[in-house]
Amino acid sequence: LAALRHLRETLARGETVAGETTNYRKDGTAFNLEWQIAPLRDSSGTVTHFLGIQRDITERKRVEDALRSAEAKFRCLVEQSLFGIYIIQDDHFIYVNPRFAQIFGYHQDEIVKVKSILDLVSDEDRALVTDNLQKRLLGDVRVVQYSFRARRKDGTLIEVEVYGTRA
Repeated sequence: LAALRHLRETLARGETVAGETTNYRKDGTAFNLEWQIAPLRDSSGTVTHFLGIQRDITERKRVEDALRSAEAKFRCLVEQSLFGIYIIQDDHFIYVNPRFAQIFGYHQDEIVKVKSILDLVSDEDRALVTDNLQKRLLGDVRVVQYSFRARRKDGTLIEVEVYGTRA
């Protein structure tokens, strides 16, 4: 009732109103509508009519729900993985999963947008890692797999294996 009153008041001020609603067919099945109501004015500016447009967005809503569900499953899989997973952009991490941070002895927020890739690589293996990164970034190779010595937060060196791909 309050929504209907708000709709009437907004239209009375001559403003356009838009929204989405779920409606039901005679057989009880639901469908989603996107709608818009706009005032039409005469030459003196007086509202004389309203133009209403409706569009069935049931399929779009179904696809959005499926995408949200798939994203939630993917996020759960990545967040719970026993493997370290990361995304890099412009030589910095833009995402690391909890396991990646744990392997290197950091919290996720200590790595993301703060650490460069090379910050976690031993001095002896920087050339190897840089070379493999360049190959991927330049498109010379799509996938790389190699091992290198990495430096944890406490300074200890660990051997890690990378399987990387360019998205």
